Amino acid sequence: MLRNFIVTSLRILWRNNAVSTINILSLSIGITAFILILLYVHHETSYDKFNENYDRIYRLEGDDYAQVPHRVAILAKERIPEIVEITQLGLPNYIRTFNIFNTEQDNQGNDRVIRTHRIFADSSFFNVFTLPFVKGNPKFALNEPYSAVLTESAVQKLFGDQDPIGKTIVYDHLRRPNGQYHVTGVIRDVQKSHLDIDVLFSFQDSTRWFGCTYLVLSNHADPAVVAKKINDLLPEINVDLANTLANGVEYQNFYLRPLKDIYLSTTATKRLYGKQVNGKLLWSFMAIAVFILLLAIINYVNLTTARSLLRSKEVKLKKVMGSGKGLLRLQFLAESILICFISCLLALTVMQLLLPKFNQLTMVRISLLEYNTPFYWMLLFTAILATGIISGFYPALLLTSFRSVANVKGQSLSGARGILFRRLLLTFQFSISILLIIGIITNLRQLQFARSTNPGFNKEQVVLIKRPGNFEEEYLFKKAFRERLLQYADILKVTSSSNEPLGEQAPSNLEINGLTKILQLKNIDPDYFEVMGIELIEGRNFSWDRTSDSYDHDRWLILNDKISIIINETAAKEYFDESPVGNICRINQLDHGTVEAEIIGVTKDVHFQSLHHKVEPTYFTWRRKSWGWVSVKISQANISETISHIEKEWKNIYGEEPFVYSFLDEAYEQQYTSDERAATIIGYFTILAVTIACMGLFALSNLLGPPYRHER
Repeated sequence: MLRNFIVTSLRILWRNNAVSTINILSLSIGITAFILILLYVHHETSYDKFNENYDRIYRLEGDDYAQVPHRVAILAKERIPEIVEITQLGLPNYIRTFNIFNTEQDNQGNDRVIRTHRIFADSSFFNVFTLPFVKGNPKFALNEPYSAVLTESAVQKLFGDQDPIGKTIVYDHLRRPNGQYHVTGVIRDVQKSHLDIDVLFSFQDSTRWFGCTYLVLSNHADPAVVAKKINDLLPEINVDLANTLANGVEYQNFYLRPLKDIYLSTTATKRLYGKQVNGKLLWSFMAIAVFILLLAIINYVNLTTARSLLRSKEVKLKKVMGSGKGLLRLQFLAESILICFISCLLALTVMQLLLPKFNQLTMVRISLLEYNTPFYWMLLFTAILATGIISGFYPALLLTSFRSVANVKGQSLSGARGILFRRLLLTFQFSISILLIIGIITNLRQLQFARSTNPGFNKEQVVLIKRPGNFEEEYLFKKAFRERLLQYADILKVTSSSNEPLGEQAPSNLEINGLTKILQLKNIDPDYFEVMGIELIEGRNFSWDRTSDSYDHDRWLILNDKISIIINETAAKEYFDESPVGNICRINQLDHGTVEAEIIGVTKDVHFQSLHHKVEPTYFTWRRKSWGWVSVKISQANISETISHIEKEWKNIYGEEPFVYSFLDEAYEQQYTSDERAATIIGYFTILAVTIACMGLFALSNLLGPPYRHER
């Protein structure tokens, strides 16, 4: 019987090749789009699942911050038995690319160097995260001071085919003793993790660090109960932080975020690190995929029911010959499943051709080899069967529901209810298409608005350079580099800041009118506002001639010393009823005493980050011995020659340290790269949806003929 169904279905498809082609093409387009998005969603939702304790790992967050002082977790583990393990990563907001050197020279006498990510981690890291070791022992790999664990890719770049165990690597250009680490382990390259892991360095004294803390809870432990117990310790925690931590932060609430929710975040969190995508957007893609498949199924239902008059003779003869409704319905379902099977074969072929471009568009690495398993083939077969049954269920029900007498008289099998249902499906089809078009237009307009909105600073003709090192001598290097650059005519201004201009700044306590407030802190020099084009709306700027405006940590050893600070407009509005200029605040740095800070100016709010983030209360200080970033304002003329000159002076100061630069305007635009990519993806699939709907309408109009003569 099955063979008879297949042969009969193939004959019917061949005789009605025009309608069959439309059905197969629309279904194959729908299935291709659905599978591509399904693969993408599966890829994105599989992050961090390689960890054995995946369901029991949580990140400890404080208030709106993803990073907290490590002492919080230490105290919590001592008091809360449900916490069976903790690991702490040092300052993950600085997980960026760093130069890692192999101290052994190659055949040409040069150090091998790579620019890669590095993380400081404690000895418990491998008790929490499951990373397969190639060499070394995870129990002891990070136990000793100045130990390092590398991925296989990092080892290949640094050591080639040599055994790296016991060899020394350095992560700064001065080869300082506290920058030299011994390789104790090699792990496989880490895939699908929210952490960028290339090199892990050990650190021991984490009690005074800010960073990220991960907890492993015992089996059957309730994370809400554990979070409540941590919050019950808030008074003790805040007192402990005030006594032990520089710039201690006073917390109001702690929260445990599951590991499964970190990569697919749906809430805004400050001081983020690692990889993260918008979980809401991901499910929007899934909804679009379902809609596209529905449009293709609607096409099949409409075209099949519209051909009811042409199928009346077939139904009449089979009923006269004694065929029952059940057998007829199986025949129509077999046709539907066969069309879905052919469409799926075509979709799989097209998908393999499109997958490289799709990977490039979505910036992921999806390989079909990963899904070449019996489980996924069985899943695909089940999906084909389900799609065929869904597509053919209503046509099979409609085409077999009429009495034989009606068929003998040659009446149409459509009927009023078939016409009404078909019109409803058409309305639904084009409603979805219109909604998708409205969605992509709205998305593009929002993106255009974000890019055209004045961020409050001048991002044109500014070159960003990351300086190496974090040490006292850097002040001399910075000063010499600045003086050399300013001698060149096309370099207008040079300024320094402790953080990347577009990055989120470090949280810091500022005591205002006797109350401790958390603001973002940015260390700059007096030329910063002029280089960035930031408007000072009240008061004055820092002055090179006033040493009292600036500070270095040595000056903070003097009790009752005073420095100058500048706050932004948001801080002024939030914490002051009148003009804040002249107000005295207090900054507490445990290692260097407490310093008074006089507010000397107020700047306009600046959107250094994208418009997805609101402007946070911020204060600026001038730290003479700051390190971090150099921002160079250049003229529009001779840009390439100016960059070459900057590189030349860089080599004069920093030697072999690689010169890496970027333009501020390009870096700012990159903040909207993910939004632009999402808009592009939605745009492509919207085009597919509209194409499928138009194909169905075209085929339906040609089948029925204007003006729908069979439906009047």
